[in-house]
Amino acid sequence: MKHIFIINPSAGVKGSVSKLLSYLEERKDADCITHLTQAPKEAISFVRAFCESHKDERLRFYACGGDGTLNEVLNGMIGYDNASLAVYPCGSGNDYVKYYGGKERFLDIEKLISAGEVPIDVISVNDIVYAINEVDVGLSTAVCQKMLSFKRKPFIRPKAAYILGTGAALFTGMKTKCTVYCNGEALNPNDELILGTFSNGISVGSTFLCAPRSKNDDGLLECCVFRAVGLGIFAALAGGFMKGRHLDDPRYYKYMQYRQAEEIIIKASSPIDLGMDGEIIKDTEFRIKNLKGAVRFAVPEY
Repeated sequence: MKHIFIINPSAGVKGSVSKLLSYLEERKDADCITHLTQAPKEAISFVRAFCESHKDERLRFYACGGDGTLNEVLNGMIGYDNASLAVYPCGSGNDYVKYYGGKERFLDIEKLISAGEVPIDVISVNDIVYAINEVDVGLSTAVCQKMLSFKRKPFIRPKAAYILGTGAALFTGMKTKCTVYCNGEALNPNDELILGTFSNGISVGSTFLCAPRSKNDDGLLECCVFRAVGLGIFAALAGGFMKGRHLDDPRYYKYMQYRQAEEIIIKASSPIDLGMDGEIIKDTEFRIKNLKGAVRFAVPEY
């Protein structure tokens, strides 16, 4: 098996990339290849080209960075049955691995290289692009968009960018005009929402436990749609949502619709933003499907 490490050189944890490179230089007994990404989205084309030119070999791609790097590697390898996915979570945001208990489990490179693989579900949007952790619309997407704009500014650290992005989004992202359909049922028939999350993972935004009941191999998305509310009500509910209490607390029921589904459709009269593992796309309609067991994922033993 070839082990291909796709490394984001600007990953958020100080020293983690140089540590990884030093280890791989010393590792002679494994067929390891490294590729440092040069620009956003470049990992997608590199991984896809590598898969195309190595169709007769077993490949394992290691996304070395945050959730954005993981998303790019996934989108490059999807559809190639000889390729599997692994993650070395050294970025500023590592939500997906929280499903498995957190990033520490994946930072032992020896165990990661020797890890077994399990089939996991993948989220498809309009049959064109893919997400591994979750897809969202509304306030969380606005936070992500604002955060990305702050991260581009010099001297603003990732954590500060997230805090600033959250503050800015509270003024611009409290209401999104669209309708979410789950199995043909409109979850917000008044065509407005503050937030919608559609998840295979359990966490979003490095903070919110949005889908505490999620199973990433059952073929079903965890769907939570919150109707548009004022800032005061949102502030009162945010703490419980952050801790994953919203599905069992009756206070949330009149503001939230929860479902499990294989497919979700979102329709809007004008283009809106959709978040995908921290990436943003824009359209007036999104068909979100869960593809059961679409990818093999390396999970190290404890």
